[in-house]
Amino acid sequence: MSKSPPKSRPFDRDLAVVIGINQYQEFPELKTARSDAERLAGILQTNYDYEVKLFIDGQATFANIQNHLKTELATKIESCKSKHQKVRLLFYFAGHGTPPGDDYEGGSLVPQDATRKTDKWLTMNELKKLLTDLNCDHLLIILDCCYAGSFSITRKFEAIQDEEISRERYDNYLKFRAGQVIAAMDAYPFTDNRGIGKNSHHSPFAELLFKALTPDDKAYTQAGIIAGADYNQDGITTATDLSVYLSDNLRQLTNNQQVSRTWCLPSLDRGEFFFQTGEFDPDKLPGAIILNQENNPYRGLKSFEEAHSRFFFGRNQAIKNLEQHLNSTDRSLTVILGISGSGKSSLVRAGLIPKLREHPTQWRILEPMRPGATPFAALARAV
Repeated sequence: MSKSPPKSRPFDRDLAVVIGINQYQEFPELKTARSDAERLAGILQTNYDYEVKLFIDGQATFANIQNHLKTELATKIESCKSKHQKVRLLFYFAGHGTPPGDDYEGGSLVPQDATRKTDKWLTMNELKKLLTDLNCDHLLIILDCCYAGSFSITRKFEAIQDEEISRERYDNYLKFRAGQVIAAMDAYPFTDNRGIGKNSHHSPFAELLFKALTPDDKAYTQAGIIAGADYNQDGITTATDLSVYLSDNLRQLTNNQQVSRTWCLPSLDRGEFFFQTGEFDPDKLPGAIILNQENNPYRGLKSFEEAHSRFFFGRNQAIKNLEQHLNSTDRSLTVILGISGSGKSSLVRAGLIPKLREHPTQWRILEPMRPGATPFAALARAV
């Protein structure tokens, strides 16, 4: 395992609960869950100095998990809070999951001693309440099991690659509480064979997670796995960076059989969970940019122009559909229709045109024009 750079200590206690179950009493055996949990526990302890409570196979009973979350962990965090200490918690589960049932909303995690009659199941609603009631400052829940999407009782967000971190943004990461969930979806095709290649001992989701958290580990140079999730090379890998990395690579790695999804827990969406994955000194972070009329991302009732493309978010699918339409059709005219104020001009100017400029030999782009009272004259001037 590669040696990590010296870590800053923004939190007084970094805690983790890691669960991995291969051998069940009444459910089919899994092949990688235990090794996934053991590997993650080692990374968190060695690379990030986490205090890890590891439950594997027979240790991961319903009573043991419940007792640890409700008593041992709760007491530890309460003690920290009484001393005004900041606490960060990561919860990871690899094992069987079940779909929502008639008697409860959301799915369930399956402890090692659970029966098929819903006895000793840990419902995701109960898990959410247990973990949020701990009142830690930052919380990250990572689920690698079937029906992990049943945790989506909160809103999903579209993770967008962050720009370079500023001192003000970093301060906000720490100032506000964070509660984020990253889940592997559609994991059931890998129940009997979840590894990558013949020699892997980990699920596809876990393999990418480990690579994101150990970007300098030379063992992960195999084809198809990109190095690290710190896109900005600022030494900080946020939960958002992690979700982008997993989302971008998991589909490719599993031939579109598996995806990952990310959610924020209610009222816990202002902070940001993060890992220090590289050289990082918060005192050397640049200050936030000073807003003026040219770089203000809030346009009000004004449309977005091409110069504002870096501020134009939330229309990715519409931009992609429009670009594919232009590239795949032989029609000489494409018309975009919509009511006034619905964002047609912004979609074209700040969304589509920057995409077309990435292919200068394919497109010659004229300056956008308004037809006005003499549309043909306006078109002639543009040409």
